[in-house]
Amino acid sequence: MRILVVSNGFGEDQIACNLITALKEVQPNSTITACPLVGEGLNYKELGLTPILKNPSLPSGGFIRNPITLLKDLKAGLVDQLLSTVAFLLEPL
Repeated sequence: MRILVVSNGFGEDQIACNLITALKEVQPNSTITACPLVGEGLNYKELGLTPILKNPSLPSGGFIRNPITLLKDLKAGLVDQLLSTVAFLLEPL
């Protein structure tokens, strides 16, 4: 069985890792791929999984609260991250 786990931030990464741990107990031979849409996916790395998207750590942590935070995120690579995510999602399976 092949499983793609998609998450959208640190909290969701942790929930996904709990699900992956449970899935490995039930289906130990499954292939699990991690795809964090936001952040580096550090929780996945703790499970020995390499995320398929390379996302930068943004200064806002994913919560843009004001124009200054937006500018900092843009400087840190927000546009490149968005474009690579869209390109990945448009790839045929």
